[in-house]
Amino acid sequence: MAVPPLGAEPRAVQNLEGMPMRYLTAASSGRTQGPAVVQALTRAGARAEYLNFGDPGIPGYGHFAMIESNRKQVFDVMAGWISRTLPA
Repeated sequence: MAVPPLGAEPRAVQNLEGMPMRYLTAASSGRTQGPAVVQALTRAGARAEYLNFGDPGIPGYGHFAMIESNRKQVFDVMAGWISRTLPA
């Protein structure tokens, strides 16, 4: 998904309106566009959040966090967000 430049106001995307989303990166993945992607999704109507696993102290090196040795920590964070965010 192309991120619109700051200042450009995308019109709301009907299929994203109110949809909860979470953009995740590993602690050492080198990905830096997460906040910009979340900002674009939010401006398009989604309820988007960003999490770098390094922020809560979960180490990791790539974007396949679910296959790293600490995948249980990754799963717990993801499952917790899902249970708090999505209706039963």
